[in-house]
Amino acid sequence: MTRAAAALLAAVALLPACTDGPTASVASTRIVLQVSSRGGGSVPGSYASLPAWTLYDDGRVIWEARRAPSTGVGPLLDDLRSATVSAEDVRRIADGAREAGVDGVARDYGELPVWDAGTTVFVLHTDRGRVANAVYALEMAPETGTPENDARRTLHELFRHLLDLDGWLGEGTLRDEEPYEPEAFALYARRMEGEYERRYRTPWRGPAFAAGEDTPAGLCTVLTGETLEKVWPDITKANVLTVWVTDDGDWSFRPRQLLPGESTCADGTAVAEVTAPAP
Repeated sequence: MTRAAAALLAAVALLPACTDGPTASVASTRIVLQVSSRGGGSVPGSYASLPAWTLYDDGRVIWEARRAPSTGVGPLLDDLRSATVSAEDVRRIADGAREAGVDGVARDYGELPVWDAGTTVFVLHTDRGRVANAVYALEMAPETGTPENDARRTLHELFRHLLDLDGWLGEGTLRDEEPYEPEAFALYARRMEGEYERRYRTPWRGPAFAAGEDTPAGLCTVLTGETLEKVWPDITKANVLTVWVTDDGDWSFRPRQLLPGESTCADGTAVAEVTAPAP
């Protein structure tokens, strides 16, 4: 065992002690494990992409069941689900991630003849710090016996396990599954030019986009409370081609559900800034 792996093993051992349920009576925002994607040949809105899967130390799991497409006429909103796992399973998941190679140790995951694919980033938080590993084009896991492909395949399998916890850890691991309902949204807006089909044009009843915070993903406005409730019906009915009509011109936006512990425009684009060791 390497010194880094030994240190991480000790750190994981400091995660909350096992009980029959979540470890805190008040919802925690401390992340244990998160999987996200960055880069790739996608639209600028990818800077505001959601993590694909997140585990908190109180046992909550939030994952992306369906991502809104960047083209076509799919729904504007990503479909997020939420559930809980026991404190024992929080520990088992953290251990499984470490054993699969989420330990901060730089590895060679092989070179693939693929352009414009995304990089999947696994981040494990422990009481002694954060460790991360990143794999380009993770979904491509060649079935060969080379060491680099073994490392790629192991992380690919971990991600599949995370998306099927009942199949990995046993039936009933996930409890109280339901749609994730955020308390806040970040809207990343961009001006639209040209003519658009009338059916895609929708009046905007919310705050002015032009007054938003300038970010790589667009001018950002955070919506909460009554302001969010006012425009919520319009957002849920919209699709990725919707053009929002205002007195200040036409706009499109990428809505980003803010996760527990997130409250600002910067939180909504932080996934794009995640770094991990290179081999």
